[in-house]
Amino acid sequence: MSPYSRNPEIRGGDWLGAAAALYALGVLAVYFGSLGLAFSAAGACGLLAGMHTRLQGRSLARAIFAGVVVGVLWPLAVPVYWWLSYPPLRAGALAWEHRGLALGVAVVLTLVYTMATPGAVRTPGSYDTLEQQMRDAHPTDQAARKAAVLEALNGNPFSPPWWLRGGHAQSFWSPFARRSLHVDYRSERLETPDGDFLYVRFFDGEPVKPMVVLFHGLEGSAQSKYIMGYNLAFHALGWNVATMEYRFCSGEINKAQRIYHMGETTDCDFVVRRLAEQHPDRPIYLAGFSLGGNILAKWLGEQGDTVPANVKGAAVISPPFDPEVSAPTFHHILGGFYAWNFLRTLKPKALAKAEQYPGLLDEDVIRGCKDFYTYDTVVTAKLHGFEDAVDYWHKVGCHQFLAGIRVPTMLLTSADDPFNPAITIPHEEADASPWLHPQWTEHGGHVGFIMGKSPLRVRYWAEEQTVGFFQAYQALNEGG
Repeated sequence: MSPYSRNPEIRGGDWLGAAAALYALGVLAVYFGSLGLAFSAAGACGLLAGMHTRLQGRSLARAIFAGVVVGVLWPLAVPVYWWLSYPPLRAGALAWEHRGLALGVAVVLTLVYTMATPGAVRTPGSYDTLEQQMRDAHPTDQAARKAAVLEALNGNPFSPPWWLRGGHAQSFWSPFARRSLHVDYRSERLETPDGDFLYVRFFDGEPVKPMVVLFHGLEGSAQSKYIMGYNLAFHALGWNVATMEYRFCSGEINKAQRIYHMGETTDCDFVVRRLAEQHPDRPIYLAGFSLGGNILAKWLGEQGDTVPANVKGAAVISPPFDPEVSAPTFHHILGGFYAWNFLRTLKPKALAKAEQYPGLLDEDVIRGCKDFYTYDTVVTAKLHGFEDAVDYWHKVGCHQFLAGIRVPTMLLTSADDPFNPAITIPHEEADASPWLHPQWTEHGGHVGFIMGKSPLRVRYWAEEQTVGFFQAYQALNEGG
């Protein structure tokens, strides 16, 4: 089922949730009021259930049926409450204990209701409907295409759930709380033009379907949970997916006197052009995340009109548009936790590279490194020809390359991204270009964008928007 149509009809969970909520309401009504008040409230609860069903996107007939059923079942909570507070037990202190038990049951069942029912979400329908919308619109120029696609995407707005609202919480979810996923990759080791190597992990779909190339974030890999999530989302549509792992991100130290960084686009160029040549008749879409988003956007801007013709679209999620603003204070965020988390794997890699090329890097400084200014000065700048960290940050930020992009590109980021301040969001550049499709949100964190009624019913909005964006342009291209 497409992520755009999560609630096509009433499920068993809806009825379980409704029953739990109404039982809780019944207990509370009797506890705070009287038996007469409890029964007289049945009609109101039936109306509430009908409204809830209607807001889920169900038909009016289903909403009326739900209201009637609930109005009948709701009073059944009353005898249950009286059983819980059996008169002989209502004397003395025991009365309050059993009333407390009734209240506890009400709270628990209300939580069951929250977890059992999917959230009411306005969506643009299934992907098939979205594709048909694009074919029917058949806009004739890129500006019109942008307007049509944005209208469809904006029909599925992001709304952070009550249980995961903050930017840090949203950022933590995928790496620490998302359930384990499995993708059956096919690996290919590519020899690079400079005599080095890197790996591409393929998740094969249907031969006639498009291919999506993914670029992971800092210290990520094809095993990152969000990367596997995107693999599974596209594979569910029959599409083919390829994940490029940067040098030294595959678990094997690379050979060259370099590694990777957020402005290094030669490997991106090599892999995309190779895949485009191998599959000349297959549409190719590109998606980059965080550091990978910066690499992708920078490459697209550098290449302009020379991007391979079968590259039909791109998505850039949570990139550091302006690292000169984002990077200097990164080690202060959340007491330095983020910087520590990345440096704990980056420093061993730098030390391994120093051992591979004795005298190249200052090992003592690397071992004592606690911030990215130091790391990017003694490692990134040293290995890749920058003067220092500031020179590196200044030259690689993708915001200065956005104007050169000539491929439909979705830019998705949030104002509460802990890594990238809201002032770095390129509003003017996105509005001025017919190729850039902004998806700005107030909340969502860094590569987060978690939605859902509860932690047991999670939706990944960025995945939905990325798949929807690519599907929309695929429909436009197929429609001529």
